[in-house]
Amino acid sequence: MDSAKLFFLAILAGFALIILPGLVEAGPVAGFVASLEPILVTLGLIVVLVFALVLIYHAIKKLSN
Repeated sequence: MDSAKLFFLAILAGFALIILPGLVEAGPVAGFVASLEPILVTLGLIVVLVFALVLIYHAIKKLSN
């Protein structure tokens, strides 16, 4: 698989981590996910930012060749 696709999928996974606590509102895992919400949101934001910057870097590198 192309590395750009993997980076894009990592960004999507980061967004999934950000919105996961909002999706789980009821059920047996709601309390567990709610306790992890700050960690999941922070991790998701870091993943999205890092891989977005990597994609931008690769795009600029490819355009300059």
